[in-house]
Amino acid sequence: MDTALDIQIAPEVIGAPSARSLQASLESCLAALARVIPNDSKPKLSQGICLRLCAETESRDLNRTYRGKDKPTNVLSFGTQETSGPLLDMPAQELPLGDLALCWPVAVEEAQRQSKELDHHVSHLFLHGVLHLLGFDHEGAEEAETMEQIEIQALGLLDIADPYIEGGEKGT
Repeated sequence: MDTALDIQIAPEVIGAPSARSLQASLESCLAALARVIPNDSKPKLSQGICLRLCAETESRDLNRTYRGKDKPTNVLSFGTQETSGPLLDMPAQELPLGDLALCWPVAVEEAQRQSKELDHHVSHLFLHGVLHLLGFDHEGAEEAETMEQIEIQALGLLDIADPYIEGGEKGT
């Protein structure tokens, strides 16, 4: 699987690993995801993804602007299929899959509160965001179950425990 993964770290983010150190683990996440998602979703994984580690202020601004929620959140997904403008003149397979904004301080706080290894939690949030880019959602119980099972299977391939047991992350 060959996904172009661009990792950006906002200058105001403190304590985050370097983009280079994140690259290999997040590419492993994508490879694991490719093994467990439905076949019709697999071609989309070859499209580009941009992950931006942001601070709480940026996350809050994005969440307020695009979701109407005035608080920072762990991960936001912005798919190119939802955009309008000159990008839509490109064939769908040439468009990037989309962008993810992962709020580093929220991820750190959640991992500590839930007694999880930070890199495992970040892997889960990344996979969760990518699944949203692929069109998965958790609005209804059946959709949530499907999405959670894919996350659990992909994380299992990475030797990461089920994030939904023992005070898991429902509602991410």
